[in-house]
Amino acid sequence: MNEKINLLIHSVITMVIIILLYSLISNLYFIVGKENIPPLFRRFISPTVLPPIQKIFSSMYSLFFKGIIWEHISISLIRVVSGYSIGVLIGFTIGFMMAISRRTDLLLSPIYSFARAIPPIAFVTLFILWFGIGEFSKILLITYGVCMTMIVPTYHGVRDIPAIYIKASKMLGLNGKILFSKVVIPASLPRIFEGLRMSLMSAWGLIVAAELIASFKGVGYILISAQWTLDTPMVMVGVIIVGILGYILDGTVKMFSFKFTPWIERRR
Repeated sequence: MNEKINLLIHSVITMVIIILLYSLISNLYFIVGKENIPPLFRRFISPTVLPPIQKIFSSMYSLFFKGIIWEHISISLIRVVSGYSIGVLIGFTIGFMMAISRRTDLLLSPIYSFARAIPPIAFVTLFILWFGIGEFSKILLITYGVCMTMIVPTYHGVRDIPAIYIKASKMLGLNGKILFSKVVIPASLPRIFEGLRMSLMSAWGLIVAAELIASFKGVGYILISAQWTLDTPMVMVGVIIVGILGYILDGTVKMFSFKFTPWIERRR
């Protein structure tokens, strides 16, 4: 418990130092004066490029005070959870089938290698043409990205189980469903949870691209609309919100991984 408290204290101190440094640098344009700043650095710390921290807090306050942000966050989370759930299910199934069946592996590996090289954002225009501008195209884009991310950890999690585990289990009389539930799943869970975390970050990163598809709600829309109006403080607020929510989601999956794989020795 003391170690967790110390870690929390260090994290808070680090964040305070970062905020103070940003506050100093972002206000340097006004403290020192525009004329006293070399032209080379002037463009990097101008209010348009590096908005003062008080303006960022003001934009954040207006979003939360008016209650607008909660609707955007809930819509983005619904899209992410929907696409993530479907993508994980499909990616896990494909990766598992490729791991246990050499014929399936030989059949799907070339297709997967080709599809994996294509970034999901490349499908934005095609998905609009094929599926319209509704929710389906947004969720499908996230599903594709998550599926591509989930296949490899699942594949290697099952495929790289030490052969001695299987041989020893069969010698003890374990076969079929018991072997699968007692040996294969526990041995592959650490890799699978790694895939779940990477897939979740992929889904959360894709939400901005997904909400580019004629969206008028969502965290990504806040970023896009702020870019259109050159509202840099609001862009920074959107980035902060995306980072905080991503941190919370990743921490949730990480917590579940610790709970379901307690036998894994984790050295600090």
